Amino acid sequence: MDYAKANFGRSFIVRFDHNDNIIDNIIKIAEKEKIKCAWFWCLGAIKNAEIVCGPVETVVPPIPSYHNILETNEIVAVGNISTQDAKPALHLHCAFGRLDKTRVGCIRKSSDVYLTVECLIMEFTHIDVKRMPNPGLGINTLFFKKD
Repeated sequence: MDYAKANFGRSFIVRFDHNDNIIDNIIKIAEKEKIKCAWFWCLGAIKNAEIVCGPVETVVPPIPSYHNILETNEIVAVGNISTQDAKPALHLHCAFGRLDKTRVGCIRKSSDVYLTVECLIMEFTHIDVKRMPNPGLGINTLFFKKD
């Protein structure tokens, strides 16, 4: 375990419109607003997404189990923004629901909005956090710079 203290910074309330790509647009906001560290929450609906629903087996490093969401689903999502190689990096997990089927996964690529998605982005300041490869796990994780 590792952690660091941070202060609340700015907050952004965002409306994504029909056909917007959630991932691309959160990255655009982070670049434009120079957000280095934030957490965000989204709710609404998407019409497609490429997701990872856990590993194929419980091994390190994990072998991702990729799935495609190809129909409209209601969503509730939580994620964070950090930097990796001086660029915004997102980690976004989402619960998807359609009719009587529910799935949870990590959105990796496409994430196109159906009608609307509303998002709250809360920035944190006075913290130096980066997403970097964790060689012990074989995935990218958060690393904190300590004073």
